[in-house]
Amino acid sequence: MKKAPLDSHTFRKTNLMTINKGGRMFDEYECTTCGMKGRRYGVSNYATVANTYSDNLVNNCRLPKTDNYIGRLIKIQQCNASNPAFANLTNKSMHRIIKPPEGYANGGNGVWVQGIGEPVKVLNNEFIYLKRHKLSNDPPSQKS
Repeated sequence: MKKAPLDSHTFRKTNLMTINKGGRMFDEYECTTCGMKGRRYGVSNYATVANTYSDNLVNNCRLPKTDNYIGRLIKIQQCNASNPAFANLTNKSMHRIIKPPEGYANGGNGVWVQGIGEPVKVLNNEFIYLKRHKLSNDPPSQKS
């Protein structure tokens, strides 16, 4: 197991209460930037992560450029927003990530998609990324 410093990632706690397994108490964490998952035992200043992560990633979170998100496809798992602009974000609906409004960015705690009449932010726990890059309403590709 490797130790990822908490200050080198944007870790967020994913469990509601501290977990106790076999007398060892820990909290589970996930980096909102790179997706690394780990456990924090006690009040340490690091998260214990699997050996499958590279040493470079463990010590230096790779901050993705927000432009890398634009055009990727997501699938809504659940959306509890009550604003009418979110009405098209139904369970299992697919949406393409768009350029965020001025002063905002994709990544961190969510991404921006087109809602009804305005861009809306979908939070990380409300969607999954898809590998497929085509939507049924996408224009046909132009071959040169």
